[in-house]
Amino acid sequence: MACDRNYAPFYGVLLTSLFINNQKNQFHIHWITDDTIPQKVKDKFIRLVSKNRSKLSIYEIDKSKVTDFPYHGHINYAAYYNLKIADILPQDMHRVIYLDGDMIVDGDIRPLWEMDLNGNACGMVWAPDWNEPFIFERLGYDPKYGYYNNGTMLYDLDYLREIHYSKKAIEYVNTAKQYLNMMDQDVANALLHTKILRLPLQYNFQSKFLWKSYWEDHSEDFKKEILEAAHHPIIIHYSDKRKPWQIENINRPYTKLWYKYYRKSPWRCLLRIGYIRDWAKRIFKPWKTKDNLAEEAKFLTKR
Repeated sequence: MACDRNYAPFYGVLLTSLFINNQKNQFHIHWITDDTIPQKVKDKFIRLVSKNRSKLSIYEIDKSKVTDFPYHGHINYAAYYNLKIADILPQDMHRVIYLDGDMIVDGDIRPLWEMDLNGNACGMVWAPDWNEPFIFERLGYDPKYGYYNNGTMLYDLDYLREIHYSKKAIEYVNTAKQYLNMMDQDVANALLHTKILRLPLQYNFQSKFLWKSYWEDHSEDFKKEILEAAHHPIIIHYSDKRKPWQIENINRPYTKLWYKYYRKSPWRCLLRIGYIRDWAKRIFKPWKTKDNLAEEAKFLTKR
């Protein structure tokens, strides 16, 4: 996990879901963060992880190294912490699974952990909606390789160290700032596109996969893969700016499932404060503007 204090509670919900659905597995959780994390928050994570027979290591980095990097909308600067993963994690670690904080784990992830990368740098889930020519022109590689979502990544750390990925990634950001839109995800695709293993959709099943417009122009095989993954997603990713912990999104796909794990997490009281605040905003400043209503109608007709 890679996050600052702002996303820590959501990673708490993610870890809760991970432990509930993987009780036969033990984990070593590696948390890359910065010095903004209060000790009481660290202690809460330590208790959660140790209670589930697992181990937690925390790595603090200098956030000033990334604050001048370009960022995109709702995505925090802390996303760039992920680029230093190969250098920061212990040298005797050979592989690791990275997960975004806006996710839940709703099944056993051991099959993902044991997956053969076949000599690739990492495994990621293909992002079929990111197939416009300008994306590949912007990042400078052939569209035949496709573009991948980095919410779930299975890394071969030895390979990343061999090619000095962390150093190259930081250099790339510094030289290509004007071309970056999706931050560390763009960097991973730009530098590793020839060495990415395509993971099954169920390991990064994004709620937008349920939109008809997302998959209707693709092959019948891909449509079948979407439907199968929708029935049995292992890792669910709330990948757009509409997050389940925001009151206006309470009826969106998989939100109730997120709240199932939220209520069982040590952060249930803290997040409830934000929930009440959002309700207050709704009462005193209605959130359903014409634009929001249009978006909601568009969503309901296409899912």
